[in-house]
Parts: sequence; structure tokens; C-alpha cells
Amino acid sequence: ESKRERERERESKRGDDDRRLGRNESIIMAPLLRVGGGGGLWGGVVKATRWMMSTFLTKNFFDDVNDSNDIKSATIVVACVGCIVVVLLKRREHVVGKLSGHARAVAHLVLSNEKKGLKALGKEMDDKMMTMMSTTTVGEAADKAKLVSKRTIYFVRHGESQWNYVFNRGFTLPGFPLRLMRGLLMELLSALDRRNSFFVDAPLSEKGLEQVEELRKFLNEVNNPFLTDAEVKTLRTKHVDVLRGDAVDGKTEEAKKSIIVTSNLRRAAHTAAIAFMDRFERTKEKLMVNDALQEMARNVDAFALAGDAFDAVPYTGITNVAKDKGTLKTILEETVKFNVESNAGNKGIRRRGATDCLRFAQWATSPNAVPKECETIIATGHSIYFREFFKLFLPSSSEHDAKSKKIVNCGVIAFELKKYEHEKKGVFFSIDEKSIETVYGGFVQKGKH
Repeated sequence: ESKRERERERESKRGDDDRRLGRNESIIMAPLLRVGGGGGLWGGVVKATRWMMSTFLTKNFFDDVNDSNDIKSATIVVACVGCIVVVLLKRREHVVGKLSGHARAVAHLVLSNEKKGLKALGKEMDDKMMTMMSTTTVGEAADKAKLVSKRTIYFVRHGESQWNYVFNRGFTLPGFPLRLMRGLLMELLSALDRRNSFFVDAPLSEKGLEQVEELRKFLNEVNNPFLTDAEVKTLRTKHVDVLRGDAVDGKTEEAKKSIIVTSNLRRAAHTAAIAFMDRFERTKEKLMVNDALQEMARNVDAFALAGDAFDAVPYTGITNVAKDKGTLKTILEETVKFNVESNAGNKGIRRRGATDCLRFAQWATSPNAVPKECETIIATGHSIYFREFFKLFLPSSSEHDAKSKKIVNCGVIAFELKKYEHEKKGVFFSIDEKSIETVYGGFVQKGKH
């Protein structure tokens, strides 16, 4: 008898729960169904809301609700939660990918030590150069250390990034907190897109985009119809012609003697794509991506969103608009395509900047990696990487600014990289200090970024 009594009590309780759920569902579901019906995204919201109600609302959630305003408020809250659940489920691959990418970026920030080995490699390069010079002096040499190849290289630093905008303009009040809050809000708004972020692989800032447009204007000044022939000739230096991919002295083959390569970070790739957009549109060449140029820093802004091997750099984070042709992002996607054969993916925690500097030097001087007719490489990248590269391959006796100062945003520096082979010392690289030339912008002066 007692067993049957307990069974009746359980049935009665289930009936009360079902009636309560039915009452709650009539309160919440009816307006949802009236607004959106039962299909598509809204249908998913309705299903998610029903599931939440069946899970959480069989208690006395609405027992004390008599005011219609309270019912409306509860309806809005549950509907919003339902919307969030459905959106997260539909974008789950992006959400999981973004969380994973951000976790790896933070792990790299905490655990990496990219600059380890730079001093040792610099000393090794310098010792090999000194050995070559000393053997040459005593006349043994010509065959013991020979010049294998040489390449003219242009280092082009990217425009100001959003990370630079937040953290490199000082920490005074109220500017820094406002910039930081704006950055956090922008990061939140991009939460459902794993190919976009404000801080990780930071894109160009508004000021950075303006700097890139100024560089583009500098390169295209020779097309100004109001200039005289003499003024155009003055502007048309050997550097400008190479950067533009123009013919020199009427020889059209000269246009093929340079290629453009970028690191796998967005701010560098976007700088190259925008600054040389007119060249890409004219020549139909592709922008090469080389992960060896990735910035040498722990910060999350130096961690690439194009994280996989042979991954193209996303054109996300570009904000300004060219009103006559549509968004700048759309124009770039149609005009500038990537060659990703040299992109091995994101850097790992054990990455050594010295190794990647050697990788790039080897790649730049290799006839197998770079087309044989190519004499010049235009490399768009980052200030710390460029400075460490100069420190590695300039002689220790050199006191050139390139070893101690950053290149300004969108600055362009030309130099000649030489590759030697020594009978005993093996392969090594060297930069002749006299070959370094400022083409545009130059180096950062004290107190500036």
C-alpha cells in the first residue's frame, strides 16, 4: 500500500511539473511563435528556448509572476539567451578555432624565447667574415671564400597597427584606458570570426592605413600629369622604378627583376597589398608569403591568424572605404592574390629568430627559391625582425643606425645581401654597410615610434 502511495505521489508531482511547464511555455513560446514562426534561425531560437525551459523552468520560476511587465522581461531574457545559444552553435567551428588560437598566442607569450641564439649567431657570422678577410689579405684566398650570390633587398616596415595604437602612444590618462576599452570592444565584436581579431595578429590602425596610402602616393607620384618631364625624371630613381616594377631605360625585362614578399602577419601583408596595389593590378603578379619574416616578439600581435601551412593571409580588419569602387577589402581581394608556397605556418613556442633570419637569407639568395631573373626582393615586415637581421649580418665594427634603431612605419630601406662559401667555415652571409640606403622614411629618431 505504501509503495502504491509513493507511486501516486510521484505521478502527481510529474503532472504538476508538466502543467507548470505548459503554463510557462504558453507565456514564453506563444509570443516567439507569433513573431518568427518555426523555421530558419528563429526556429532554432524557439527550439533552444523550449530546451532551456524543459531543463530549468520546471521549478517555481513563474509561480510568483503576476505582472505582465515581469512576464515580458522574462520572455526577452530567455529569448536573448536562446539567440546566443543558437548563434554559438551555428558558429561553433569559429568559436572553437578562435579560443584555440588565442590560447596558443597566450602560451607563446608566456613560454617563448625567440631571441635566444641571436648573439651567438651574430658572432659566428662576424668570425667567418673576419676569417675571409684575413685569408684574403695574406693572399691565400680567392678560392677559399668565394661570393656565391648577392641580392638587393628592400625592407619595408608595415604601417601602424592596432596594437601600436593602443600600447605605443603612452599610458597617460584618459587616452590609454579609452584606447584599451575600444580595443576590448572591437575584440568582442569579432568573437565569432576566427580569422579576425583586434589584438592577435593586429591589423593596421586608421593611422596605419593613412601611412600606407602615403607610401602608395610616393610610389605613384611619377604619374602626376601636372609634373614636367624634368620633375618626373628626378622622381624616377632606380629605387622607385624597382619598387613600382617599371621598365628602366626602355628595357621592359627590368620590370620582372623584382618580387614582393611579406610576412604572414596581417599588418605586413596589408601594407604590401595596398602600397603596391597599382603594381599588382598592372603586372598580375602574386604577393608571396614567407613565414620566416614573422615578427620576432612574444606579444600576441605577433602570432599569425594564417596559422596553417600554405594558408593565405586574411583581409580582415581593413576598415576604410574607397567610395568610388567599394570597400578597400573588396578591391584587395579582387586585385592582390597570394602565393603561399613559402608559408610553413605559424611560429611555435620553440621558434628561434636567429634560425628564421638565416632561413630568409638562404631563401633570398637561393636560385631554386627565387626566380633566376630576379635581382631584387621587396620584403614587407617588422621593426624588431629587421633590426635583428641587420645586427646579425652587419660587421660587429659597424655602428650603423640599422643595428640600433627601428625603421619608421612604412619606411623603406635598401641594402645588398651577399652569400659566401668558405672552404672550412662553410656558408655565411654579410651586408655591406655602404650599400644601405634610405629610400623612404628612414629610421626612428629618439622619442618616436
